[in-house]
Amino acid sequence: MYAIVRGTSVQTLQHGPFVDAGGVLHPVEALTHWSDAERLAVGVYPIVDDAVPAGERATGWSLELDGDVVRRRWTTEAYTPPPAPVPDSVTPRQLMLGLAAAGWITAAEAEAWAQRTGLPATMLAVIGQLPPDQALSARVTAYTMSAAYRSDPLLRAAAVVAMPGSTDAEIDAALDDAFRAWSVL
Repeated sequence: MYAIVRGTSVQTLQHGPFVDAGGVLHPVEALTHWSDAERLAVGVYPIVDDAVPAGERATGWSLELDGDVVRRRWTTEAYTPPPAPVPDSVTPRQLMLGLAAAGWITAAEAEAWAQRTGLPATMLAVIGQLPPDQALSARVTAYTMSAAYRSDPLLRAAAVVAMPGSTDAEIDAALDDAFRAWSVL
């Protein structure tokens, strides 16, 4: 990319014929076929982009003549990228390893659950509060699920038990962060 300097004005050149600082019309080939010295002689300079600092994003720019080049100086602002999207589900393996890593269940509970010989105390506490027909369904689902869904009310209830005194917003944020982390286990 090139810029043309006319007096104190620095402007980007569009791809096409251009008029130099002296008013002479040049073909577009001048940009690609001429040497740097030939371009500089008619006021055409290469544009060199300054780097945008890490943790910032460009919001605008200006051009500034700097010796034999024109520098694109970026106007920046601090930028924190949005969090990754929350996965809709994780595998049972990811759920069990994630819960154990987060301290919501013990390693022994995770192993027993994986072997289908026992459920974690947190899950049993939640299931124990359900009517008998729903409790049976919840136990069977916990043992045989092919995916753990972020929207599952049983999982949310287990989070409430695991995070006593937490607000709904704190529980939702914790589950969102957990599903993001667990999805890559």
